[in-house]
Amino acid sequence: MERTHRIDLKLLRYFLAVAEELHFGRAAARLNMSQPPLSTHIKELEQQLGTLLFIRHSRSVALTHAGKKILMEESRRLLSSANQALARVEQIGRGEAGRIELGVIGTAMWGKMRPVMRRFSEGKSQR
Repeated sequence: MERTHRIDLKLLRYFLAVAEELHFGRAAARLNMSQPPLSTHIKELEQQLGTLLFIRHSRSVALTHAGKKILMEESRRLLSSANQALARVEQIGRGEAGRIELGVIGTAMWGKMRPVMRRFSEGKSQR
């Protein structure tokens, strides 16, 4: 049976910052947080995944194979998808996206629907 993980997207954002900076201090500054909590969150992520993501040296950090080849690429993809989904939900909430289905009976109603559809289309293009 495949093991499933429930990982907060926040932890993936933290991981990506450290992976891109290869420095906990710079990553913490980028994330507007201090370094000790960032280190704690990265250790938490490593514990959840059951593998090291970084090789820590006294003055440098390097990605492990798991961190570089798999999690870094997948984290970028997942965070991008999550951001796109949230943006889509916001658009729908503002009425800027979505789908309308109309059913029209006979040609008598169609004549009355044309102006309505035109106004609707014009309203959409003005946003």
